[in-house]
Amino acid sequence: MKTKPQWVTEMTDLLNGPRNRRSEEKFHKLVYEIPPNADSEIVDTIMKSFLNPFESSVMQACITVLGSVDVEKYYDSYFKIFPQILHRDPNNALCLLNYPGFELKYLHIKKIVKMIKKTDPSGALKAEVDYQITYWNLRNDEPWSSIYHSA
Repeated sequence: MKTKPQWVTEMTDLLNGPRNRRSEEKFHKLVYEIPPNADSEIVDTIMKSFLNPFESSVMQACITVLGSVDVEKYYDSYFKIFPQILHRDPNNALCLLNYPGFELKYLHIKKIVKMIKKTDPSGALKAEVDYQITYWNLRNDEPWSSIYHSA
């Protein structure tokens, strides 16, 4: 088992390096070798991988692992990259907005909306989220419907 500093260093090197079959395989393996009790630095590192993702089947490993992270920790890390990922890959940004494998309750959605507003108090980010929800035809699907209709 790798130590946290070893894991973070290896993962950062892979994320900053070339995208090829060898790096995909190493990345995929490393995602499943997360040190126990993943802290925010590890979750942040996994989230950052979505800004310059590997092939989608490889990224599915990240989603699987993130589904086992505490909801609070997940969203704290997610909102560090949310504006960037929404700009680069809106579909993936909206998919990740819905915590994997968990049905969000009203209080979770309320907190998500609050985090959107905290990230960009001008309202431009919320307007972009609403636009993307409409564009991807998600206004009738949860949790996006509740996010869209929130004030």
